[in-house]
Amino acid sequence: MVTGATLIGSRISFFSVCLSTIFTYTPCAADFVVYCDPKITSRWKVFSVTLIGLSLSFAFTFTIGCGLASGLSNDLVWAAAGAGSGALVVAVYNGLGIFGKFCSVIAALGLISNMVPPIHSSGSDVQILGRYPAMVPRFIWNTPVVVITTVCGLAGRNHLSEIFTNFFALMGY
Repeated sequence: MVTGATLIGSRISFFSVCLSTIFTYTPCAADFVVYCDPKITSRWKVFSVTLIGLSLSFAFTFTIGCGLASGLSNDLVWAAAGAGSGALVVAVYNGLGIFGKFCSVIAALGLISNMVPPIHSSGSDVQILGRYPAMVPRFIWNTPVVVITTVCGLAGRNHLSEIFTNFFALMGY
């Protein structure tokens, strides 16, 4: 158990990680809402629907994460698999047999589909860097982003948990 400044620092780090996760959807929201007709759709309606949708989805995800983390100290199989979040999810579903393996595959495919909106919006992120990047069509910028993401994923696949542990809290700040 930690106390004092260490406890406060841990809480601030956790809060910043949670907040940074939600902030990553800001470029996506700006990108996709631009297609809404302002005469039909009010700003408050878009804000409310986005806030409620993100709040519910992240609250659900963080609750599941807290449950998995809490189970690490009670289950030896989970504790052994706890070094990587993917291995932990597979260990949790392991008790369900073949259906558990199916659920693990669906969870992995869900992570892949979760990367589509940020990669789609990355083209406009590169275009706002200046006049010359803006001249290049958006879909062309998406290709190097996919290549860079794939190379980083392949290079760090064996050390992903360590990379997240070391740099994710830093990105939150």
